[in-house]
Formats: sequence, structure tokens, C-alpha cells
Amino acid sequence: MVDCWRQRAFGRVGIGAGTHPPEIVRSKLIMTRLALALIVALGTISTAAVAFNSDQLSYEFDARWLTDAEKRFLQTGLALSGTYKGMIDGAWGGGSQRALELYAIDHGGTAHVTNGDVVFLAANTYSMLQKYGWERQYNSGLRMSYLVPTIG
Repeated sequence: MVDCWRQRAFGRVGIGAGTHPPEIVRSKLIMTRLALALIVALGTISTAAVAFNSDQLSYEFDARWLTDAEKRFLQTGLALSGTYKGMIDGAWGGGSQRALELYAIDHGGTAHVTNGDVVFLAANTYSMLQKYGWERQYNSGLRMSYLVPTIG
């Protein structure tokens, strides 16, 4: 089902950065957040796929519209996939963006990352966290959190 949804979601449109009118940019923000929230809350790709129409899925992804928590969630998925080696801190820099581009390429996309690529990453991240029972543990001495698998 995910593969079928992914194929429908990746109808690429040649839209460059910064070419969207403000109302479309605002729509991208709302739709990206809604899709991420639905994936996290419900864990079903079919429900989240309804949040975007095919044009919105093809819009270029822009991390500036996400909260730090949403960026940390995506960084977690990239780290679990092996494409991200940085801190899971919610700061979306060059390392996070390159990791996302590698992830998209590894999963049949291109380095032009779309909202559809990010929804696919979020769904895979949620699935992996559920499958292995990852949980956050905090070390107060180091003031650092760790993700630890709880299911063998």
C-alpha cells in the first residue's frame, strides 16, 4: 500500500524555490504539519495521504515551516535510515538537508525533495519507532536524550 501511495504521490512538477505565491507557501505549511501530525497520531499512511492533493505533494519541501519537534522527528528518521549522522536537535542545517536528499534518492526520488518525500519519511519513521518500540530516555547528568529500542 505504501509503495502504491508513494508512486501516486511523486508526480513531479518543475517548481523552483521561492516561486510560490504567499497563499501557496502558507498552504504548504498547513498541509505539511497536518500530514506529519496525522502520521504521528494515527500511524496510517492512507489517512495522511488525504491531507495533500497531488500538486501539494509535489511542492518543494521547506523545513523553515516546521517546529523544532517536527524537525527532530524527521532527523530521527534520517538517523535511523543511516543517512544522517548529526545531532537530533531540531536545527535544520546543511547536514539535515543533505541527509534528506540522500534519503529521497535512496527511495526512488531525486535531490529535489518534495512534501511527498517528507511524508514518506515520516510514515517510515513512525513505523520503525513502533516496530522496535523506541523510547526516549533522558540522562540528566549529561543533559541529553537518547532513543533506546525496547523490543528485541
